[in-house]
Amino acid sequence: ESCTGGWVGRAAAAIAGSSDWYERGFVTYSNAAKQELLGVREGTIERYGDRFLSRVFTDIERMKSDGRAMRAASYAKRFAAKEACAKALGTGFRQGVFWRDMGVVNLPSGRPTLELTGGALKALVDLTPEGHDVRIDLTITDDFPMAQAIVIISAFRIPMRD
Repeated sequence: ESCTGGWVGRAAAAIAGSSDWYERGFVTYSNAAKQELLGVREGTIERYGDRFLSRVFTDIERMKSDGRAMRAASYAKRFAAKEACAKALGTGFRQGVFWRDMGVVNLPSGRPTLELTGGALKALVDLTPEGHDVRIDLTITDDFPMAQAIVIISAFRIPMRD
């Protein structure tokens, strides 16, 4: 796994199993190092509590995650999806885009996607070319204790009707 430098790089280089030297990044092959630095822990939810969950996750996300055996992993995947979506929108969590403006949902086919509201929806509308519709593709993985997500926002032309 590769990560950028800065705080993450300094912290990871201090963990046994990661590279001792890096320039603008590092590589670690140690699962223990990745878990220690970036892992999913139930204790994180307990430490930050209901206030954190209410601020970040939609009611639907909370209901689904709280019903899962791997509760922390479910929340972590949704958290990663929101971060990836904010980046795909090009706003990050600025310009009126908040955590709860993005919610992980499943289409009837079972395919995961994100439902946007508020500032995230406004950013998506602003990003969408005229005469186009959008599709948000989301892939989530949870190679416990890691959670990762990729979001791709695609615009496609709406066919003209005669």
